[in-house]
Amino acid sequence: MRRLNVLLRKFEERRASETIEAPTRVSRDLEDYIGKLHARYDRVIGELQSRYDHLAGVPAAQRNSGTGA
Repeated sequence: MRRLNVLLRKFEERRASETIEAPTRVSRDLEDYIGKLHARYDRVIGELQSRYDHLAGVPAAQRNSGTGA
């Protein structure tokens, strides 16, 4: 669980930093780029959070509704 928690924090930090740094790297289609970037990070973060919640014993109903620990 600790390893998953560390990965979750890293991906959340990377998602935030990529959003901040994106304007300096992309001049056109910025919104599309940021949207795709967020979708990628959100997918990975969601998978890691689901694994963590499962190990933490969060009931499936809470995991599916997004109100997990």
